Amino acid sequence: MSNPFKYGGLVSGEYFFNREKEKAELHQAIEEALNVFLYAPRRYGKSSLALEVLREARERGCICVYLDLLKAPTKQRFLELYAREISKSMTTKFEERLNFCKKTFSRFIPKISLKTGEIPEVEFEVTWSTQTEGIVSEEGIDLPRKITKEENKRVVVVFDEFPEIINYDGKRFEGELRAFIQRHEDVCYIFTAVSGDYSSR
Repeated sequence: MSNPFKYGGLVSGEYFFNREKEKAELHQAIEEALNVFLYAPRRYGKSSLALEVLREARERGCICVYLDLLKAPTKQRFLELYAREISKSMTTKFEERLNFCKKTFSRFIPKISLKTGEIPEVEFEVTWSTQTEGIVSEEGIDLPRKITKEENKRVVVVFDEFPEIINYDGKRFEGELRAFIQRHEDVCYIFTAVSGDYSSR
């Protein structure tokens, strides 16, 4: 008999148990487009909770984006991965995703990634310089707001391990991101952080 439980990693769907109260509160926040911080000690299931809520929100018709900031060590990489995850959230069909990218991105260069036996993937590359940095950041950060207007759907964005953003350039980019988020009235942002990690930076 196989073990019905999973340990030591992210879980969702049939492997996710309990947390009904927390899930209900997060779904309420999504419905009202409120922004939420999830604080807890490490390995308390913050990421799994966020992913499970995203899965359920997607089933309810929301456009859901998940970005693990541990995989984005620089501001440039953050924007590239953010663009990729947003494009993936729009459609599972490769051709439609490519068309969406061509229509939506002007400063992000889509690249086709092909691996044997796998579905083609759209990656992004940012043309980065001191002259273009501000414009590229603005285009990337503002994408959720544009999507809510065009698609008339609630957008939910999870920034997992959010305190990592301070490693880019102190609190400058964080402030820039917050300024845009405050204007995204129809987008719900969920930020996760280890207890004490964010306030200590």
